[in-house]
Amino acid sequence: YAFSKYLFHNVVVHAETAFTISDVGERKPKLPVYSMEDVAKHTTKESGYWLAFKDGVYDVSSFVENHPGGKQILITAGKALESCWKIFTIHQIDHVYEILEEYRIGNLKEGEREKNEQQKMDTIDLFQYDPERVNEKINFIVRSQKPYNAETQPLMLIEHFITPTERFYVRNHMHVPFINIRDYALEVQTSEGKKYRLTYDELKNEEKYSQTTIVSALQCAGNRRAQMGELKPVQGAIGNATWTGVKLYDVLRSFGVLDDRSLENGKIKHVQFYGLDCDASQRCYGASVPIEKVLDQNSEILLVFKMNGETLTTDHGYPVRVLIPGTIGARSVKWLNKIILSDKEASSHWQQADYKVLPSTVLKPQQSDYDLQPSIQEGNVQSAICQPPPSSDSVKILSTKSDKTNGILTVKGYAIGGGGRAIQNVQISVDNGQNWFNVTNLEQQKQAYMQAWAWTLWSYDLNLKELELKNAPLEIVCRAMDIHTNTQPDTCKVALQRPALVPIQKRQHSGSDTDENNRSKSNRKKREATRTIPRISRYDATPCAKTTWESNAKTVAGGNGPGKALNQLNSAYGVFVDSTDAVFVTDNINHRVVKWEKGASSGVTYAGGQCGVSAQDLLCFPTALVFNKEGTLFVTVENGSSGSVISLKKGATLGETFITANSSFYGIAWDDKEEFLYLGHHREHRVVKYTKDGQFVSVVAGGSQGSALNQLDFPRGVAVDEYGTVYVSDSNNHRVVKWTVNAGAGVIVAGGKGIGNRTDQFNTTGGIILDKNGTIYVVDELNHRILSVYAGAQHGAVIAGGHGQGNSSRQFSNPIYLAFNRDGD
Repeated sequence: YAFSKYLFHNVVVHAETAFTISDVGERKPKLPVYSMEDVAKHTTKESGYWLAFKDGVYDVSSFVENHPGGKQILITAGKALESCWKIFTIHQIDHVYEILEEYRIGNLKEGEREKNEQQKMDTIDLFQYDPERVNEKINFIVRSQKPYNAETQPLMLIEHFITPTERFYVRNHMHVPFINIRDYALEVQTSEGKKYRLTYDELKNEEKYSQTTIVSALQCAGNRRAQMGELKPVQGAIGNATWTGVKLYDVLRSFGVLDDRSLENGKIKHVQFYGLDCDASQRCYGASVPIEKVLDQNSEILLVFKMNGETLTTDHGYPVRVLIPGTIGARSVKWLNKIILSDKEASSHWQQADYKVLPSTVLKPQQSDYDLQPSIQEGNVQSAICQPPPSSDSVKILSTKSDKTNGILTVKGYAIGGGGRAIQNVQISVDNGQNWFNVTNLEQQKQAYMQAWAWTLWSYDLNLKELELKNAPLEIVCRAMDIHTNTQPDTCKVALQRPALVPIQKRQHSGSDTDENNRSKSNRKKREATRTIPRISRYDATPCAKTTWESNAKTVAGGNGPGKALNQLNSAYGVFVDSTDAVFVTDNINHRVVKWEKGASSGVTYAGGQCGVSAQDLLCFPTALVFNKEGTLFVTVENGSSGSVISLKKGATLGETFITANSSFYGIAWDDKEEFLYLGHHREHRVVKYTKDGQFVSVVAGGSQGSALNQLDFPRGVAVDEYGTVYVSDSNNHRVVKWTVNAGAGVIVAGGKGIGNRTDQFNTTGGIILDKNGTIYVVDELNHRILSVYAGAQHGAVIAGGHGQGNSSRQFSNPIYLAFNRDGD
């Protein structure tokens, strides 16, 4: 709400589309016709799960249990697939479309396909912040652009024992998060829920933690799956690098979180890791390892900040990633944000559902089959041929005259043992495993027992003159054995007879669970009954992270010209929406707060009505307002050179002077958790924290006028997060600045690039709201628009207005403050 209502859509991350089968989703004769309203009614187990695609309607209820992504599919229930599949590009292949069409039950009502397509077009592209990839076509075989997944070209893979960073494979699950290093802090949470924070500089401080450098291979768990039915062959999803960081064990010990009592009573069984790469519902990539692996210092688990001697690149986890050598790459979480000590594995989909092995006897796997299987930790012994190409474990080379003349065919590849077990030998065969040649040319890193994290490169000169080719294809296969005599099977058929790593590729989707998106009405009413008034400084609804709003607004208060009548407003400033969708507005020139019930054509005076000097029920030029969780209203007012905050308890008719000062107040926020009030002292260029009794606590931002990072220039909006970090709309500096607790200066999180109308600029900032995902919503007053700025993003996105000054449903005229209801409107 910014004196207009913008309706919430379920829109997800923009991603590339591959190709389609022309007849899938097209209108079919003699099928029932349904509207999107009909589809939206089928979002539960009882009603069934319906969805739409193009002109088709589908009932996928019976498919949910077999969906490779488990119940992630339910995020699309009751909706159109187009927008969702723009992020999950794995669906854009023939056999997925064929499966979908099997569940066709009807056609979509005429005209609704176009609306769904428009929703898809309006999607915000978060992948715009992905890094530039140098020499992409030369270095990689790109499997997916959005999210980015690329494997190293096999011939390049074996050129260097240490894989150059620019050639190291990339496996991303979502967009690459933008991280401002000045804001970055790693959170460590104990089994008791206590939290510690560690900055980037603290982590790298050699006086605090000793740094360790190791050589370790990192391999995607889906590497070498060419023989796995319809899944794409992958061979280059591996690399070998030097990694520099500090031992996780040392960091945890420094906080005293590995106490014997917690370990003995079973409170700590797993260490969970979560990154900043998050899906549409802000569920972030996560993984975990058993606590025993962390306690074993020989496991050399590192919190890494350097790769091959240089600062981590963004594709490889800048600023910090965890490296768990000897373990599948899925556990080495990038863009590390949180470490949690727990009695449970990580709750993320990628730990609970992906990267599991099913027995070959399971012919029709159900979700329950996956639930029973343990998560893969250590990798198994593997080897692959990279020269000659193509990328496959079995390389077919047709004999040629030049081959016979030369007489020697050099075969090259790599081998790796899991869990730190060194490779003992590699063998190749040219007769389907009847006879084997022992490879003697092995390039290996000298590493301690059970710490052989690096790969082995190998080569073998095959004498073609000694082979009777007889113009038939020559098939070469390889196998490896580690020091514990774990050996690859003689044939890939045995190794991969049934899905050995079935979920890995077809279960790589990101998405969100549906506990928020598919709520029942009864649950929603229950929540509203327990929380009648939301906080204004935070937006507590849970939209998709890529939400957009309709461009045409609905007027819910005023709109009948300036005046004193109850269906009019005169210079509306602050706005607040309660859980019933009632709108409260500070009607500045009329010296009152007006309440407009949902759907009402006129309002009622909630407080004030005149400008008085001593009577606290009279409000002089009210500006901002906020309610606390008890329903007490706080209103900022000004009278000449002085300003006050008037408080009005729920049900009271007379207010009280809460605070008075020789300053005007613009921007107000209430912290329900700590019960502090934050006020922007407009002319004193500072933000001050007060107790619930109105007692001064401290200046939390600014203090003098200017553009330096320790200054403000007429603050107009204030928001506060759960850590007590204050976000300030610094209006005349055209920026939003974040001040952490006890900070001597702020950090610019939006704007600050001069006056302008680009999406990284503002022209006089107004009210701000911070949602629980860290997204900032900012009023850009003189550009007559509202922008959303995702955490860490350099550019925002216009979510309302931006069509010039005016009074149409697409325009604003100098908006000042904004508010959301619980649904994101």
